[in-house]
Amino acid sequence: MNKFLLVIIVFSVSIFAQSNDERLTESIENLFAVSKQRDYTKVCDLIAYTGSDETRYLSAKLNAKNNYELQQAERIAKKIKAYVDISDSYEITSTDMVKEEDKEFLHAKIEFKSGKQILEVVFKFVEINEVLLLVEID
Repeated sequence: MNKFLLVIIVFSVSIFAQSNDERLTESIENLFAVSKQRDYTKVCDLIAYTGSDETRYLSAKLNAKNNYELQQAERIAKKIKAYVDISDSYEITSTDMVKEEDKEFLHAKIEFKSGKQILEVVFKFVEINEVLLLVEID
């Protein structure tokens, strides 16, 4: 019985990890695509709110109708576009779940490669309404 329970737990964890990895890859690909297209309204849909409104802090996406938040999305998108444009390719090299401020964050280390040069950048995501939204780029 214990072996059976262990198999079920391991199987459940692997399914969760796989779906989390797939969701992360999808989120990153969407973020990179809309950033390259300079579609800042769509970028707002992929970034978590981190402003001073405590009712929305890490619980909502950016509001494209708010000029300040749209400008914030534009700054982030330009930064992402620059990483993608200077690189021949990129790869997610590691992911870690980190608990901070009573929230769980997914840290994704991405290597942007250009020739023999590699630039490592950490993208930090939070799950809001079953969607991974970008919090910050380190």
